[in-house]
Amino acid sequence: LWAEMQELGVKPTSIILGCLTEALVVNNKAQEAWDLVRQQMKDEERRGCINTVIYSTVLKGFAVTRCMEKVFIVYEEMRASGIPCNTITYNTMLDACAKS
Repeated sequence: LWAEMQELGVKPTSIILGCLTEALVVNNKAQEAWDLVRQQMKDEERRGCINTVIYSTVLKGFAVTRCMEKVFIVYEEMRASGIPCNTITYNTMLDACAKS
C-alpha cells in the first residue's frame, strides 16, 4: 500500500505516517519504522509530517524489544532534529530503562 501511494504521488500526512509507524512497531519492525522516519526527515516536503508522536512510537518499538542503545540513539536524533519531547516520550524512556 505504501509503495502504491508513492507511485501515485500521494503525499503522506502526519496521520498516515503515524499509522504506518505504529503498524510497523506493533509487528516488531521497529528498525523499519525508524528507517521510514529517517527517510521522511531527509525529504524537505515530508519533514514537517514527522512529529513527537511518531518519534515516540519508534522509541516504544525499541523499548519493547529492549534495544537500549537504539532507544538512546533515536532519542538523541529526535532532540537534534528539533522534535519536542512530551510526557509519552519521557515515560517511554523511563520504562525502557526500568525494564533493561
